[in-house]
Amino acid sequence: MNRRLFIAAVSVSAAGAFHFGFQLVITDPSQSAFESFVKTSIKRNYGSQIDESSLDVIWGALVAAYFVGAIFGSLAISSLSDGFGRKSTLLGAYICCILALMCAIVSHFVTSFELYGISRLLLGFGCALSIGVGPVYLSEISPKHLRGKIGMSTGISVQLGLVVGAVVSMPQVWGTYGNWWIIYVFEAAILMMGALVVCFLPESPVYSLSKSDKLAAMTSIEYFHNCPLDDTIDLIKSMDIGSSPKLGLLEIWHDKTGRPGLIIGLIARFGTAFSGIAAINAFAVDIFEAGGLGSFSASWANTALSFASFLATLAATTAVERFGRRFLMLIGSGVLIACNVVIVILLYAHEHTKYKFVEISLVIVFAVFLIFFAIGPGPICYFINAELNDSASRGAAQSWTSCMQQLCRAILLFAFLPVKSAVGASGAFLVLFIGPLVWSTVYLYYRLPETKNRSSEVEIMQAKDALPAAPRWISWALPS
Repeated sequence: MNRRLFIAAVSVSAAGAFHFGFQLVITDPSQSAFESFVKTSIKRNYGSQIDESSLDVIWGALVAAYFVGAIFGSLAISSLSDGFGRKSTLLGAYICCILALMCAIVSHFVTSFELYGISRLLLGFGCALSIGVGPVYLSEISPKHLRGKIGMSTGISVQLGLVVGAVVSMPQVWGTYGNWWIIYVFEAAILMMGALVVCFLPESPVYSLSKSDKLAAMTSIEYFHNCPLDDTIDLIKSMDIGSSPKLGLLEIWHDKTGRPGLIIGLIARFGTAFSGIAAINAFAVDIFEAGGLGSFSASWANTALSFASFLATLAATTAVERFGRRFLMLIGSGVLIACNVVIVILLYAHEHTKYKFVEISLVIVFAVFLIFFAIGPGPICYFINAELNDSASRGAAQSWTSCMQQLCRAILLFAFLPVKSAVGASGAFLVLFIGPLVWSTVYLYYRLPETKNRSSEVEIMQAKDALPAAPRWISWALPS
């Protein structure tokens, strides 16, 4: 990998994917600080006290605001990236996030939970836009033999954001009523450094050529591939670059070429979201505390699990080019299914016994789950669409798959606690995660082609022809 590609991957991910992971976790360790902020805001601005049930509703709405904004940001990926370019859309997303972070900081000093809610909406919009367009941009500037390694930078940055966010939002760091605004200052500094580098990167060659700007496309390839200008003509032919009309959000569903890749990407995101990862992140601290650790030690132990997951994602950058996307997705998903079955059994035992070995076993299974999630489904789902779809359908496909991810997270946000209250933690895992994950894994086994070192439509079709045929008795449940 040459230095320019590495810098591009780091800067695009640092300004985009990192913040997606960061925002997913910071409201959990510092929840009491934010709730105190909401109560103080209502008392100061409206002169009234708020009861706990009303506080839960308001806090839930503030948390959900991020996902509402993310859904709209996902739907805007196609029109903005195809209309204004990958780089311009990324810079617009970064500006949106910076404005949102400024609103969050100001909301602390003016004590306005309403302004904080607006910041959550804007952050969701900007983060979803950047994490959707970023993998497309990185895929289009990369030679096909490096697309996997470059594409993994998105998943790595999400994992790193989870680790860093979990640390800085702890009450022992900045997760207190008086200091939570520093979390957003810290985040803004990282975002602006990454965005500054992106300002000086060339536009995607795919987008440039779609606008009939061949010179800009060749210059971009020369820059990122570190090759003489004369050699870029052959590289343009080897990459998926064309000038066909871009497909809209509705048109892609009627396109025989774009629709299959879209459906595969949607189900990959669905299976990843309903793998149980969100619940494991939420349960880990509780299990550590039940095992005898204090809240401080339990938080650090949970951070250690996240860090192990981050290291596994780093290792996957080599594995993805050696073993391929399909192998890692299927092996990872298979291990996650096995882990979920064991988790259901252990959670049931944990609910009815007080044996320490049950809690220790849960922690071990959680660690195995996080490592295999980070090696396969976690990072690969972000860029698999960019490899399955051509330049005409890539933007629309990325919009729909990103929207699927945000919708699934929003559904889990609202459904998990009620289901857990009704049937227990073990029942919630059984109902919400095992069935969807098994179905998505079976689907990917019969429908997901290997995209390693493949760019053209012909190469992708050849990979699809090599897939095993689905038995008739399950083919009806495997859309294509």
